[in-house]
Amino acid sequence: MRNRFFFLVLAVVVSSLQGFAATTSGTCHAVGPTSAGSGDGSSWTNHMKLPSTLVRGDIYYLMDGSYGSYTFSNGSGTSTITLKKAQGYDFGRSSDGCLNDISAGWSASSMGSGQAVFSSITPSTSNWVIDGNGQSTNPGCGSAPNNGAAASDCGFKFGPGSSSNDWPVLLSPSGTGALSNGTIRYAEVPGANVAVNEEDDFMCWGSCNSYLLDHIYTYNSGCVFFKIQSTSGFTVSNSYIWKNTDTTSCHGQMWLQQGATSNVDFHSNVIRDITGTGVWVAVTGGTMSNWLVYDNVIWHSNGNSTFGLSNGIMAAVNSGSKASNVQFIGNTIVNETQGFTSGWNFENTGSSLTVENNLYYNSDSVNGSGGFTLTESNNTCLNTSCGQFSSGTDVKIASGAPNPFVNWASGSFQLASQNTNWSAGLTLAAPFNLDAAGNPRPGADGTWDRGAFEYVTSTAQGPNPPTGLTATVF
Repeated sequence: MRNRFFFLVLAVVVSSLQGFAATTSGTCHAVGPTSAGSGDGSSWTNHMKLPSTLVRGDIYYLMDGSYGSYTFSNGSGTSTITLKKAQGYDFGRSSDGCLNDISAGWSASSMGSGQAVFSSITPSTSNWVIDGNGQSTNPGCGSAPNNGAAASDCGFKFGPGSSSNDWPVLLSPSGTGALSNGTIRYAEVPGANVAVNEEDDFMCWGSCNSYLLDHIYTYNSGCVFFKIQSTSGFTVSNSYIWKNTDTTSCHGQMWLQQGATSNVDFHSNVIRDITGTGVWVAVTGGTMSNWLVYDNVIWHSNGNSTFGLSNGIMAAVNSGSKASNVQFIGNTIVNETQGFTSGWNFENTGSSLTVENNLYYNSDSVNGSGGFTLTESNNTCLNTSCGQFSSGTDVKIASGAPNPFVNWASGSFQLASQNTNWSAGLTLAAPFNLDAAGNPRPGADGTWDRGAFEYVTSTAQGPNPPTGLTATVF
């Protein structure tokens, strides 16, 4: 009960952060790659060049264009710094939350129909928001597969990475120490699309505490998407994370950590074509505690020939690495073949893992190794071997099982029908009582379904937040 209460509190905090990012108000500045007019930022006619020192509490609206590599610091105080992509529906009026009006000279066609592109960005301070100002509700943003929005919906673009030790988003520079309260929303982060030695698309050298990455489209990493040394509070939500590489010089992962992490939350994401050591991996004494992973789709595309995951979806390997109070709830795992291990590997004693309400389909074995305590129930394994699941509430059909999905090969993981093979999920409290599309659990039919989605007979509501919007599911 105590663990459930902890994650309820965590969910409330995350929702508050997301709401705060969307409702910031302050003095606004019009910004371009170069300055124009008086260059004081008081209007789009007089837009300024992006300064390296930003005023706390202010909002910097950025027009379309290329901004190069950018590192920013702050003035005194702790108020939030906001970088915001100017869009046709939000470009610096009082109705947009500005204390001053900067709208004079605005041109939507030349300033608000594309992206603000950076080769890299480095916040070297705490308390900031980088808001691409998109509106789509599907995972990712803009041109992410099946998102259905223009690329400008990913208002910011960082990268691509291109070489060894290349970090398009450096969340905490080396030597900075602990940073906190950072938010990135509606951003595209492409990788190098080739195998390189240590390309990490989101890199945290120090501690990145209370960070939120929401509606991110990141793809083609040369090695690792997220390399986090330590953190207390890190959330990735509503994002599309697609394809990395693995080499002898850089073993691929989606998430790689070496220090201590706690209160990490991954939910409502598409995690596609990850290869290497694992999806979430702690090494060299890294510890995972109070982790929450729920409502994600973890998927290997047909035709992708990468070899798989040598240590499973989640692993804590090398001396001293452990995982405690990790909850893996209501995820959909599909087509994890090609030598994949769809389970977990915790090498050292003392780890603990809860696995409930997940839906595995057409995947290799779901088993665990190492010294850990497993609590599991209400999981479904279809055309998948789940030898370590032994609860009487599990459904295990090793072969010949029906396909549950509308069209998983094309990325539609909505349930095609109701079926006892994937219904009868365990009833859980918030945040587990919403599916990946924001639909309530149990559904209108009174059934709590397993996997990332409830069965619905009409178009699902988009991810929550925001609420009340309709969108196709993937």
